[in-house]
Amino acid sequence: MVRHVGGRLPRVEAGRKLALLAISMALFAACTPGVQPHRGEAEGSPSLWPTEVDEIAVLRRGAALSLTDGNAVAPLKIGDAGSADGSGVAVASLGPTRLALLAGSPGAAIHVVDLDDGDVVSRPCLGCSGFAGIDGHAVTVLADGTLVVFDENLSSASTAPLSGVAQPTSSEWLPYPDWDPAFLVLGSVSDTVLLGRLAPDGIVRGGPTLVSRHSLDGSHLDEVSLEGRAAIAQADASGEQVVVATTHSSGACSSGALLQTLDGDAVRTEASEILEDWSWAGESLLTVSYTNQMTAEAGCDLQPREIRELSLGGRANDAFDSPGITRFRALGRCDRVIALIVIPGELPVVRAADRGSRRDLGQFDDIAWSAPSASRCGDVGQLLETLADV
Repeated sequence: MVRHVGGRLPRVEAGRKLALLAISMALFAACTPGVQPHRGEAEGSPSLWPTEVDEIAVLRRGAALSLTDGNAVAPLKIGDAGSADGSGVAVASLGPTRLALLAGSPGAAIHVVDLDDGDVVSRPCLGCSGFAGIDGHAVTVLADGTLVVFDENLSSASTAPLSGVAQPTSSEWLPYPDWDPAFLVLGSVSDTVLLGRLAPDGIVRGGPTLVSRHSLDGSHLDEVSLEGRAAIAQADASGEQVVVATTHSSGACSSGALLQTLDGDAVRTEASEILEDWSWAGESLLTVSYTNQMTAEAGCDLQPREIRELSLGGRANDAFDSPGITRFRALGRCDRVIALIVIPGELPVVRAADRGSRRDLGQFDDIAWSAPSASRCGDVGQLLETLADV
């Protein structure tokens, strides 16, 4: 059940608060102004530069990250700031030609790519959780819920304590003894930070999650409770509508995801199924979903995947079979799409297509992120036919 959350939660006991502050400062030590950014580059075809954020997707193979516009691929050379860890990648736009990545789990380093020429600036961010870009600033959060705001060149950072997010004291009932709020920056909307944390009555596998909006000084604006455990949020190309993806599990074959739209303190579920992928296409969502049923013979029986262009408000357009496709993203104004295609017996391949041709971009494990497309894709079936013959 979705419910609006009002009022304040009990304040943290003084001793625990001091302990959390000590942990926070230790984690943030690597983010202080005395730590200078490292410089590197994205190595790839010069034809990728210059480009803009809304043309870009982030690809992952093992611990290595690359950028693509659907035509060329540029591997990120991160340098001395540390290797990108594919187990935890968060991406945010810092403007039309600047892309920021938080890589590592928990966050180990921030990397800002200049899409005019491929230059990369990196600096440590140990313990940082989640990522957003607001007014050219990279924003993340530490273990105790302290916001960290970097300037546009990563040369300095400031911190801001959060208001309105006090947690239960140790004397109050909690569902399990090692409960932790697990603060996470989910994304941004309308120049505010979206912060997720596990509700006091929540469980790790199923939530619920409290999602609050904050200004850059940490001020609390509003808050809602969402079903499931929040993983990521993304605003559409206009920056006004935001969808939060939450995960839930109620059995061996019923793990799935909810896509929930936030509009102030109102919440609407857009999709509730087993989703492998989702992304924006104009004011619609592109989803890759499947069903997973328990059978006596095979256990969890994975059913064929489908790709849908889902209109907000729960109105689904035509569904298309997508054999082998586990990721499907639109770039730019949906004049190009890319897909992660699983070929039996081989490594997955990222394939790009436009309205008349296709090309393989190489073997990758995942499409980790893509910018929200500004337009609906129209004839999704035609694009899938171009990608086909897997």
